[in-house]
Amino acid sequence: MVAQTTFSLGKYADFEKYAKKHYTNLTSFDTICSATNMRQTEAAELARESDCCVVIGGHNSSNTQKLKEVCEQYAPTFRIENAGELNLEMLTGYQKIGVTAGASTPYLVIKEVLTRMSELENQVMDFEAMMEETLKPVHRGQRVEGTVIEVRPNEVVVDIGRKQTGFVPMDELLEDNSTNPEDVVKVGETYTFQVAKVEDEKGVVTLSRKKVANEASMAELLEAYESGEPVDAYITGISKKDDVSKGLVATVKGVRVFIPGGQATLRRGESFDELLHTTQKIKITKVEKERKSVIGSIRAVLEGDVAKKREEFFSTVEVGKEYTGKVKSLENYGAFIDLGGVDGMVHVSELSWKRIHNPAEVLKVGDEVTVFVKDFDAERGRISLGYRREEDNPWNLIKGYEIGSEFEAPIVSVTKFGAFARILPELDGLIHLSELSTEHVDDPSKLVKVGDVVKVRLIGVDEEKKRISLSMLAEGEKEAARAAKRAAREASKNAKGSDEAEEAPAESKEE
Repeated sequence: MVAQTTFSLGKYADFEKYAKKHYTNLTSFDTICSATNMRQTEAAELARESDCCVVIGGHNSSNTQKLKEVCEQYAPTFRIENAGELNLEMLTGYQKIGVTAGASTPYLVIKEVLTRMSELENQVMDFEAMMEETLKPVHRGQRVEGTVIEVRPNEVVVDIGRKQTGFVPMDELLEDNSTNPEDVVKVGETYTFQVAKVEDEKGVVTLSRKKVANEASMAELLEAYESGEPVDAYITGISKKDDVSKGLVATVKGVRVFIPGGQATLRRGESFDELLHTTQKIKITKVEKERKSVIGSIRAVLEGDVAKKREEFFSTVEVGKEYTGKVKSLENYGAFIDLGGVDGMVHVSELSWKRIHNPAEVLKVGDEVTVFVKDFDAERGRISLGYRREEDNPWNLIKGYEIGSEFEAPIVSVTKFGAFARILPELDGLIHLSELSTEHVDDPSKLVKVGDVVKVRLIGVDEEKKRISLSMLAEGEKEAARAAKRAAREASKNAKGSDEAEEAPAESKEE
């Protein structure tokens, strides 16, 4: 269901309501021009307050015809195309006469009609004087005062005191579309606007609030630059060149502000993604009013906050004191933890009791962790943190195992000199080649593979060198195998000697 753009919105709503009773799948399209609807609404209000109405416009104008239909519902209405069609006798006896015109009716035609009406005998009101300001044309770039009539999802309707209706598109009201327009303008409030476009044939004036507001905002930013006071900035995008981030784009009171990459974060190399679509405190570092260029810095604000927080932190910090923080970044040599505005570092060797090559094996950025202070240097602002706990030290737990104790353990790796079995969550022991079998072993992978669960025996613990020795042989099995081998060799040797004696010559035997 559609309608001509100048059709009565009230009638369309009645038709739509009726049609939906009979067609449950009806799809209705709002094709009526908002400016037309506004003009018809105003015409109805005028007719209610008048004894009669005069509608000025072309006889072939659908818009003018609709205005006549609207007005005559409330008062006698006369439609004329120009002053020559105005018969003063038809207005005789009416004390209050309402006058309206189609959107495309020329200004001079309206003025001629009003001049002609002022000739009415006993006419106490000078129509021309009353309407002069209303009919005064507007031009692009002009500043006008307007009162907000309605705030819509995609535009704002404004009464600028002219025959045209003012409309402010969202992109001319807001720098950032995520902002609620009702937070920028209020119905009933009067603001200054700049005319962006005039469409007389439609009776529409496109206005811009952003251009006017930007000038006032630039003045405020210049004041913030001179005073050094931080301002709130909404981060709207990431500026890139050749897929490399060069900085951030933000808005402050509707003004575009560029934040260079080196000024976007406290440390270089940090991701900008978490800053996108957030409000950040920034310090204005440069303003070029002529070029409307503004440069800001998040880092300058953060450095001031960090200095204050660092002072507070070091006034209460103690070795061994625990803190809950968030993993901020990972480097090959350790993890940086945000302790609430102050960063500390956990060295890679302090993250786990087992040997790891990269902090990412234990932590990831954003993790919330509990750490404790191992050492600190207030003058240099450095904090050394610990993460692994002494009570979790597997070398303390291994003390509970006696030499010779047996247990099952999974094979976690195989090397050319043996295999490693995990006996505690973070503690592996070596099963040497000689402890895999009583037979000679050239390749350990022929006997065991990763994932096998084998029965092992603890045969040695070297806490100083952090080494644990295991065996897959039962106690005494290795010695018994060696003894058996020695006996076999001895028996072989004795047997060989007897065979040599029996084969000696007879004369040798007599001798």
